[in-house]
Amino acid sequence: MPVKVKENSGLKIIEVFYSGITTSKDMKEATSQSITTMSETGINKILIDMRGIKLDTSLMDIHDMPDKQYEQEGLDSDSRIAMIYAGTAIENELIDYFASVSRNRGWKVSTFSEHSDAIKWLSLAS
Repeated sequence: MPVKVKENSGLKIIEVFYSGITTSKDMKEATSQSITTMSETGINKILIDMRGIKLDTSLMDIHDMPDKQYEQEGLDSDSRIAMIYAGTAIENELIDYFASVSRNRGWKVSTFSEHSDAIKWLSLAS
């Protein structure tokens, strides 16, 4: 799986790093792993770094993730999710779409070009 999920205890966040070609299956597995790690650690802030990603997924899979997977796996509705753009126009459009769909469904998701801005936004949460 072209993704790494880890706890950053210093910043009290879960970090997810994507690299290479990433399928819908990879994203679902990473999301499951992230939700499990959040549950085990009690951390409800996640930083998703997509700078190394090449998405091989459908718009429908991205559209369904907030409703289906987040709800089914019990993601805390107070969680904050910061996403760092991939850097390519196609991936960034999909990232923006996912963030918009998520916000429309009540999730706290925001996108960033800079890592430091994402960390600042996450730190605003208690």
